[in-house]
Amino acid sequence: MRVVALPGTSGAGWTDGELASAVQTAIGANSRVLSRGLRLVLEHAEVALFAKNGQYHGMNELLEAVPASVLLLLDTANLFTSSEPPTPRKAEEFVRRHQGRVACVHLKSVRDGKPLDHLDGNPLAFSAVFDILAASGPQIVALELPLHDDAREVRSNMDASLAYLLTEGILDAP
Repeated sequence: MRVVALPGTSGAGWTDGELASAVQTAIGANSRVLSRGLRLVLEHAEVALFAKNGQYHGMNELLEAVPASVLLLLDTANLFTSSEPPTPRKAEEFVRRHQGRVACVHLKSVRDGKPLDHLDGNPLAFSAVFDILAASGPQIVALELPLHDDAREVRSNMDASLAYLLTEGILDAP
């Protein structure tokens, strides 16, 4: 079961009360889905990864407060879309810290905090993400590209994304 974690009233992360509520909600949901043979997967969306000087709590604090059975959907663009995006080094630290909890990856590019229509690099290189996650075994990776009304635009963006992955050596040529 996938649940999207959104920022609280602080705009970047959660207040003490919001974090406590998110933790209790995640723990309760996790118990329910585990009893049905499912897994709870949290996706970070526009949430700061780390706390900031007591001003707010981030995704890192949520993951550290819930059972290890709660997994993470790692979105490569969402790492950098909060109102207070991390440096690539801090994003890499987050991925390393939680690599064993990554259930799947949404692969998309971001530039200046805005998702791109096709894959074209990222502040934290895709190759670095895959190198980190390789230690945890095979991963499910989904290309997540914006929808468009024009099917030709969708196809063009997919083709450009696949070409980028080939150029970067992330995909092997068929």
